[in-house]
Amino acid sequence: MDCFHRFLKYLNENAYVQIGLTGDSFCNSAITAYVLALKNSSSFYITHGVGTLINVLGKATITIVNLVLGYALL
Repeated sequence: MDCFHRFLKYLNENAYVQIGLTGDSFCNSAITAYVLALKNSSSFYITHGVGTLINVLGKATITIVNLVLGYALL
């Protein structure tokens, strides 16, 4: 059930993006988004992985910089 819920949430997000880009109805945009996700699934996974890596590196950088600044102030 949770897998189905996550799939629908993902599809809704992409459908709303398609509505914003094309101005089509929700059903047409959902179908277009689904086909687009199927055709480009490998690039979506790569982009998601790179985005996750950059997010982790950004959090680590902010943490380390704040630690160094806090230590310098003390």
